Amino acid sequence: MKEVVTACIGGLLISSVIMNMMQSSNEENLESRIKELSSIIKTKENELRTQDDEIIKLKIENNKLAFNAANAKLRSDAEAMTSTAENSVRAVALATQLEQMKSSHETEILCLTSKYEFQIAELKKSHECTLTAIRAMNDAQEIKLQSLVTENNQLKTQINENGQQLIKNTSYINSLLNSLRKKDSQIQSMNLLFTSLKSRMEPPCKSSKIAVASSPSFSPSRSSYSTSRGSSGGTVSVRGYYRKNGAYVRPHTRSAPRRH
Repeated sequence: MKEVVTACIGGLLISSVIMNMMQSSNEENLESRIKELSSIIKTKENELRTQDDEIIKLKIENNKLAFNAANAKLRSDAEAMTSTAENSVRAVALATQLEQMKSSHETEILCLTSKYEFQIAELKKSHECTLTAIRAMNDAQEIKLQSLVTENNQLKTQINENGQQLIKNTSYINSLLNSLRKKDSQIQSMNLLFTSLKSRMEPPCKSSKIAVASSPSFSPSRSSYSTSRGSSGGTVSVRGYYRKNGAYVRPHTRSAPRRH
């Protein structure tokens, strides 16, 4: 009975270990572990079968040996008692007792064999149930693995499509940036051309004396004009220069500043 209880406990431990392993997230090693556990269960089942058969054989042999020893003892006692006429009644009683012991031992052997056969059948049923449960879980895990593989393939294809779309978008963005840069350079060149044309198209200043005196940006240096004094007090010739706003002032003459 102890071996049967230990075998049941081992089967329960193995089933609990299998359930814990099924709940783990490592799906790649799950199939190999299930195979290893199924092989371990098969080996345990074979070991239990061999142990149960050996136990039954040993008990039957022990009962047979005890029965044979008792039978031999009773026979020896009967033979010793039959030698004398006084112990004939005792010999008959011993013979009947021997027959009774024989029948009781046979019934005990039959009960033990039926009991152990029933236990072996129950163990076989429990092992078959555990094996069917393991197979069902294995099938479910295989289906789950197949679904995961299909999802992985779909994700890979989606990632590849997204990568190709990103490559296309980046190339399109780069082309747009290049075109914008070209347009920016064209705009800058057009602005420069426009400013140069504007400066060229401005009319010459008639009242140069008033414009030069009123402009705050005019600060001619000593080398930018030359004086020529006459009877009217002298005139100053101013060279051409650019104002701060970009306007070009042509060379002209103005009255020399008065010295106090």
